[in-house]
Amino acid sequence: MGVLATILVIAKREFRYLYSDSRLRTVVFVAPFIYAALFCVVYIRHTLYDIPIAVVVQDHSQPVRTLVRMLEASPKLKIIARPFSIEEVKDLMLAGKIDAALVIPENFTRRLKRGEDTFVPTYVNAASMVAANMSAKAMNEVVQTFSAGVEIKTLMKKGERLDSAKQKFMPVKLDMRPLFNPSFNYSNFMVPGILIAILQQVILLGIALSWTGEKEAGTLQDLFGISRSPWVLMIGKAIPYVVINFIVAEFYLRVLFPLNDIPMEGAWYVAIPFTILFIFTVVSWGMWVSALCTTRVFATQLLMFVAMPSFVLSGFTWPLQGMPPLAQFISYCLPMTYYATSFRTIYLAAAPLKYILNNFAVLGAFSLFNVLAAYFVIRRLTKKTPLVPKVTPSLM
Repeated sequence: MGVLATILVIAKREFRYLYSDSRLRTVVFVAPFIYAALFCVVYIRHTLYDIPIAVVVQDHSQPVRTLVRMLEASPKLKIIARPFSIEEVKDLMLAGKIDAALVIPENFTRRLKRGEDTFVPTYVNAASMVAANMSAKAMNEVVQTFSAGVEIKTLMKKGERLDSAKQKFMPVKLDMRPLFNPSFNYSNFMVPGILIAILQQVILLGIALSWTGEKEAGTLQDLFGISRSPWVLMIGKAIPYVVINFIVAEFYLRVLFPLNDIPMEGAWYVAIPFTILFIFTVVSWGMWVSALCTTRVFATQLLMFVAMPSFVLSGFTWPLQGMPPLAQFISYCLPMTYYATSFRTIYLAAAPLKYILNNFAVLGAFSLFNVLAAYFVIRRLTKKTPLVPKVTPSLM
């Protein structure tokens, strides 16, 4: 048989194998289309609408009220707060309530009437680069439209013709002041998110083999000979994964962050417990899935099928408010959603514990659910697996 014929025989055999295994068939022929559709759905709106912003009004004149109404009318912006200071603006950003803020200074109208350059300080949360860029662009469009109308109207009052006035207007200028990632460093924004996704994948790949490996190797009886307590079994198996992956996370933070010049602005006493909780959540999640599955291949396929979209759906690269409702619902069911974006506010914005408490609590709830699920699955497994009686050597 020639080389080409041999290749064709092997290829034909492989196709039969793929088609005969329903799980492998799903991974090879179905999963790519589901993932592609899911990832495309996340970005289907192409741009963000109703970006939450705040407006600090220090000049209460009629022109300012007009500008605020124009901001409210923009489909891309949504004013949700009227703070009185920059400190309040920072608090709102750290809490994840706004992506940008526009400050209208007290001398705004006076400078407009004098025909002087008028700057409007604008603060954007540069830790979330997509929302920061889009909110800045949307606010700039509104301010430019407003200033053009004001300047043209002023020039026409002085006797200028409309065409001439349009050519001479001097727009109000945004004074952009990015917070938390001032240089819009893409590495600072993206690399940690990728590392978080890798950490989760590594944990799930390892834990997927935990119980299924015991089943396939026929060593469950030996394990249950040590203890048949679900709690003991679960904790004993979880400890190595938590410890090893915490060391991995520390390597990321202590070594890879400095190597990539990624700042760690937050306190370690906030970052470390939050990271440990995330690791434990993922370990306990993989624990009960692995105990429930019958083979290593199936456990790995199932966990990867769920975990792979986590990074895209977490809101790390594309804000949740820009996703369709179905994608948002799925994202709220994934642990990474509650860790990734909050961790970004820790390492870039030095967010204190109070700003991540809600997500900390949600991860805690995830962990509790996973622990209970693992307990019941492992207890069921112990009841289904009889112990092999030990043979006592004869003294005769």
